[in-house]
Amino acid sequence: HPARQLLILKELQILSQRWQVDSIRLENNFAVLGYRDKNHILALSKSNQGRIPVRIVDQKSAYIPLPNSTENVEEVMQELKTVLQQSFDPAYNPAASP
Repeated sequence: HPARQLLILKELQILSQRWQVDSIRLENNFAVLGYRDKNHILALSKSNQGRIPVRIVDQKSAYIPLPNSTENVEEVMQELKTVLQQSFDPAYNPAASP
C-alpha cells in the first residue's frame, strides 16, 4: 500500500536523524547508511548486537544485511525501522568499552 509505505518512509527519516544518518541506499542485499558521527553509528551497532548487524565499513558508511529478497520494499523498510528504533544512549563512549 503506497500510503503505508509513505508513513514508514517518514518514520525512517525521523529515526535516521536521531542516529545522524544522512542517507540510506540499497546496494545488492545491503542497506548502506551514510552517517555523520562515528559515536552515533557505533552506538547503533552496539544496540543491535545479537539482532540485525550494523557493519561499519569506513568513516562515512555502515552496511546492514537485508533479507534475501530486497524486492519487497515494505519488508526492507520494516527491517530498517527495526534497526533504527533501537534505544539511543547519548552517553555511549566507545573508548570506555572493553
